[in-house]
Amino acid sequence: MDTTRNQSQDIPIIYCRLILAIASRDVSEPDVLLQGTGLRARELEAGAAGISVAQYRQLLANVTGALGRRDAMLGVGARIPIAAHGAIGRAFIHSPNWQTGLEMMERFIGMRGRFIRMRLIEHPDCVQASIYLDASMGDMTEPAYDFIFGIFTAFRNAWPLPLTPLKVELTRLASNAQEALAQLLECEVRFGCESNSMYFRKHEIAAQSPLHDDSEFRGAVEECRAMLGAFNPPADLRASIRDVFQRNRGVICTIDKVAASLHVSQRKLQRQLAEIGCTYQQVLDEWLKDLAVECLVKNGLSAELTAVLLGYSDASTYRRAFRRWFGMPPSELVRHYHVRESSDLMYNSESNVNDDSRAVLTTTEQA
Repeated sequence: MDTTRNQSQDIPIIYCRLILAIASRDVSEPDVLLQGTGLRARELEAGAAGISVAQYRQLLANVTGALGRRDAMLGVGARIPIAAHGAIGRAFIHSPNWQTGLEMMERFIGMRGRFIRMRLIEHPDCVQASIYLDASMGDMTEPAYDFIFGIFTAFRNAWPLPLTPLKVELTRLASNAQEALAQLLECEVRFGCESNSMYFRKHEIAAQSPLHDDSEFRGAVEECRAMLGAFNPPADLRASIRDVFQRNRGVICTIDKVAASLHVSQRKLQRQLAEIGCTYQQVLDEWLKDLAVECLVKNGLSAELTAVLLGYSDASTYRRAFRRWFGMPPSELVRHYHVRESSDLMYNSESNVNDDSRAVLTTTEQA
């Protein structure tokens, strides 16, 4: 299989890493998942930001073969937590309703691969979300669709309100996997249709979500825009470097890679950092520490998935770096944050009571 790199069809490497992290749990020899891709585990830790479509096809073929099921990617997609999807996941879960989340996905789904697009079609009582993959997926088109439908299943399972698709339509013919598909998607599945689509009831997707946070939603949407390149590069050097990190989430960027992205030499970048009183390693550690707190505390992800999202090839290396940053293991940091939040809530509650009491006293004195 041709694994020549095609820059115009790069797929973010973080999805490759997440697929490997999930699939390797059920495979006795995880190395087989990378056979024929031209990739090595070390390259996934510190390599380029994306993989080619050809490499992605080979990865899907390896996973379906190793797991022994043609529909294996459906389960893999469904097991990736919504928080692991970065800005898209945060924007979706904090959307005002599922309808807005679908509209956001329609707009930004291309950032996960240039071979994919999505279109929403309104009907009298439902909304049709159609997924389109171009011909580049070849014989891995069905597993690629399954992975996407699995991701939508994970998003639906994380949604705080009852939501069941009205039906799912697939262009493929019925197979032995149709019962498994219907069970996971929890709705009627029709085969031999004109498009690959999910249908949702309008009254369900219009319901206001109790998790809606306008500030979080807008911030995540802005992050999605930035990742698509619709933004002005920040003038601040530290922010510029962190911006490169953001565009390459899932990879621990080397200084030469960052320098190339900023169109300067490595020596010049080191000199510029020295002028503002820091080193490249300090900026990198700050970014990784912030991302670790976001994944572990804010998003509630496991240490294993946090390691993947930070760019570490194994959890033990990540844990050693974590102790260097915080002086404690991940589990202790999570407990520390939860205890602090509880203390803050108690203090704020007591302050409110005191403020109310003072207000009552003031009112009484004025009377």
